Amino acid sequence: MKKMLATLLSACLLFSLSACTEPVDSTGTGVSSNGTVPASSTPERFVEYPSSGQTPDFGSTSTVSKIVSMIGSSAGKTGTSSSGAASGNTASVSSAGNQSPAGNAYQPVAYGETKAIWISYLELATLLKGKTQAEFEKNMGTVYQNVKDLGLNTVIVQVRPYSDALYPSEYYPWSAYASGTVGQKPSFDPLKILVDLAHQKGLSFHAWINPLRGMTEAETAKVPARYQTRKWHDERSKSDRLVYHGTRWFLNPAYSEVRKLIADGAAEIVSNYNVDGIHIDDYFYPTTDASFDQISYDLYGKGKTRSQFRLDNCSLMVKEMYQAVKKVNSKVLFGVSPQGNVDNNYSSQFADVKLWCAQKGYLDYIMPQVYFGFENEGQPYTKTVQQWNSMVKADGVQLMIGLACHKIGMENDTFAGSGSAEWSKSTDMLKRQVMEARKLSCYKGIALFDYKSLFDVNSGSILNKDCVKKEVENLKGLL
Repeated sequence: MKKMLATLLSACLLFSLSACTEPVDSTGTGVSSNGTVPASSTPERFVEYPSSGQTPDFGSTSTVSKIVSMIGSSAGKTGTSSSGAASGNTASVSSAGNQSPAGNAYQPVAYGETKAIWISYLELATLLKGKTQAEFEKNMGTVYQNVKDLGLNTVIVQVRPYSDALYPSEYYPWSAYASGTVGQKPSFDPLKILVDLAHQKGLSFHAWINPLRGMTEAETAKVPARYQTRKWHDERSKSDRLVYHGTRWFLNPAYSEVRKLIADGAAEIVSNYNVDGIHIDDYFYPTTDASFDQISYDLYGKGKTRSQFRLDNCSLMVKEMYQAVKKVNSKVLFGVSPQGNVDNNYSSQFADVKLWCAQKGYLDYIMPQVYFGFENEGQPYTKTVQQWNSMVKADGVQLMIGLACHKIGMENDTFAGSGSAEWSKSTDMLKRQVMEARKLSCYKGIALFDYKSLFDVNSGSILNKDCVKKEVENLKGLL
């Protein structure tokens, strides 16, 4: 009898724990692409926001109360996808896995349909920098609740924006966005709080890192001498492992030791935290200028064109990151979010996205930033997502579509041609784009750029608050 009671109690406990982590059944960069893609080959690049140079208080409950009260906190019923789409929103969560030591046997949260939102380092700047642990926990609790109330199930949070870290790292110095000063340790571990709070809310957590982008000269001078990036900076007259371009330094992926640093940094996160994924965006080569990597090209080019040389270097970096993550925990996802314009990935950033989608061993998911309207002349939405869908050929590679919340209400989508005013006229763009994406045979989910654009309703950076509210209503109605 005692044995039977013990078995029954164990089953009830497992059921209870599983219910606690059941996700809501509604859907759902640090900088983001401006989303504008010309019909020509002019590259689409990320633009830092807000333009005023100031960041609003995203953690304030008052800034989101209008939308949150409208949305409500109740979860919807499980929906069905369109033909060919992955259906269901069930999260496979192991109660034992969620409590296991990081880097050991953690079982990542996996969804039938990923419904994600990007939370960038610029948002964390107001949520985290200068805050006590209690203040930060309160801020992130509000953010995550807003995300969950909208029906999303995944957060993609930027934890390494400029070859720095929002966590204690052997490889990268503390970020100024943590304590306010480069290399200065805060009194708590922000990443542990970010991960733990996300899981408490039933959200999957993907750690977003920028592998190549580094700091400004002034910031680099503050990096402690023990870090490899500082050593390469001080030896820059002898090599181009660290290259200055524009206003900051960039790592050069042509060198095996550079790629190893990046891969080791990714593995370090998976080893020390129960993250569900590692995520990189579209910051690959920052320029087409030959001077960026002339030394390494002369050493290792071996008859290749410079374009192929760079494509190969990025592919090696991506593959080595993937392998490093899988070596620690084979179930943690590794994903890449490139530009939505396929041609620009090759002509301006040397990201061989077709290879990564067609061959196993590079990534688990591809999340192109398809920040275009249906009427965009150069990159119409439907044609673009179909192009990406046709590229996904490797078993196990999932397609997720990045959507442009930051364009809601935009009066002039600069490079969209005759479709330049589409975003200002529509109040159901996101709803229609999700519906179209769900028709794709390789569809696995969507991601929204970004948190600020949907929830910071009092910010001057939001183009049209009424449009945002209507878009949210229509999106929630669909999901």
